[in-house]
Amino acid sequence: MYPFDDFPGNSPDPAYVLCNRAYVAMNQVKVRGGAGSRMFDEELNGIVEERHTLREQVVNSLRSKTLGVVYQPVVDLLSGELVSAEALLRFPGADGDWDLPAPYLAAAAATRHMWELDRWVLDSSLAQAERWAEEGDPKRVSINLSHDYFRQIDCVQMLMDLLRKRALSRSLIQVEVTEPSDSEDLQGFISILGRISDLGVDLVLDDFGKGPSSLAMLQHVPFSEVKIHREIVDGLMDRAPNVAVVEALLAFARAGGVRIVAKGVERSKQRRLLCDLGCRFAQGFAVAKPLAADVLSRWHQTTGLPTGGMPAWRHGDAI
Repeated sequence: MYPFDDFPGNSPDPAYVLCNRAYVAMNQVKVRGGAGSRMFDEELNGIVEERHTLREQVVNSLRSKTLGVVYQPVVDLLSGELVSAEALLRFPGADGDWDLPAPYLAAAAATRHMWELDRWVLDSSLAQAERWAEEGDPKRVSINLSHDYFRQIDCVQMLMDLLRKRALSRSLIQVEVTEPSDSEDLQGFISILGRISDLGVDLVLDDFGKGPSSLAMLQHVPFSEVKIHREIVDGLMDRAPNVAVVEALLAFARAGGVRIVAKGVERSKQRRLLCDLGCRFAQGFAVAKPLAADVLSRWHQTTGLPTGGMPAWRHGDAI
């Protein structure tokens, strides 16, 4: 790592600046496979500045309460019925529309702001689920939580406290997680998920097949649903191993009573192949885009329900 000629410049804490630059350079090495070295240069300085700007936007959005949540349906491909709705965080964009969260979450990772975002999404999604139930149109809501959330010592207690605030059946709530990276404490993570399951909340394993811990997670955590990573779904049309993965998961599901959901279903051909394989649950743009809460309710009442035994969105819908 090489500090600039003006280092430490006007920084009130040159040691922090030096360590931060070393940390950024180290992370770039990890992104490229974990072996090698990287000097801190102008390019990396631009990354640091962009991350700082995004982090400020995260803080401002939390303070001004201008964050949003949209809901993407998971649908039964055979009946068209809504199975659940995944809550997805959105940030206010400069053009007045919603921004996707990925760059903001990357900037907030490993800071207290990530914890605050998780708490906000939890509380907002539970409140919306409660409203739907009170309106007589209950929907199962699946809520993503980051791994930063599970590193907090009181993460289970906070979830319990938020659940107690709501007049809501816990059977309507799912906590959705991805498998941890190799460097994380897998056994500790599994233990926390077991405690969350004891609260009466269903667990969902997202992006199955993305990392090396998926099978271990399935063996030790009582998941009610497993979502197949979109890259596996993308390759179903031309890669026999991908079909074999889906078939193996479906066999596991039949034995263990687990619902298998195909993610990233974006073409009608994928839907038909999934139905032929016996994978009847799907999520993706070929089913529905993420929708605002009120739009989802209208979609549920019109498009998402069975029409003469055939989902309405399966008629004339070539993509």
